[in-house]
Amino acid sequence: MSAQGLKGAVEQKNETMPIEGLNPDGFFNESTIKESCSVKVAVRVRPLLPRELAAGDSSCIRSNPSQNSVTVGLDKSFAFDKVFGTDSQQEDIFDVCVKNLVLSSFAGYNSTVLAYGQTCSGKTFTMGTDPMLTISKEHQGIIPRVIQMIFDEIDRRKATCEFIVKVSFIEIYNEEIRDLLDPQGQSKIAVRELTRGVPSLCGQQEERVADFDGLFRLLERGGIH
Repeated sequence: MSAQGLKGAVEQKNETMPIEGLNPDGFFNESTIKESCSVKVAVRVRPLLPRELAAGDSSCIRSNPSQNSVTVGLDKSFAFDKVFGTDSQQEDIFDVCVKNLVLSSFAGYNSTVLAYGQTCSGKTFTMGTDPMLTISKEHQGIIPRVIQMIFDEIDRRKATCEFIVKVSFIEIYNEEIRDLLDPQGQSKIAVRELTRGVPSLCGQQEERVADFDGLFRLLERGGIH
């Protein structure tokens, strides 16, 4: 299995402050409540591909977005925090699942988005790590939208704060860690335990960026590996 994600880490603040601009219908809209759940799970059911339709395939999964559940086969039903049907749009996924995480990171929270699924289930499309020169804004996935929002928020706040943005891009595949910004393999990445037993990656290449275009180019550079 492989997982790709974009993680923004900032120092955790001791005091919880109201976070402006949260989507009231999105995940983590209650971020300032200590008892709030720190993990949410959403399921996105993709439509059948043209080749699957041509072969006469049919879907064995029925999505029930109003009840946030999916039914597999005739009667096996599973509930999740959010279910997106086959007609869901990229913007819907971002607004519900990710927007509040980006805003919370500016308040001192660590945020991680993980896409999980079998081959051809739509992870790359949803996350947005495809080569994007030919992709319309409408079809851009989570990561390009996160990048845009980060720099929009920085621009909005730069009069009162100074920001430094550093980027790393890694892939975990068959339990091996690859640095996608260092395809020659010069980086010596190790998993270490930091304070309180929290695991962390050390040794991956980090590059400093100043704007959307700079980070976008790193994303495309890493994506080809």
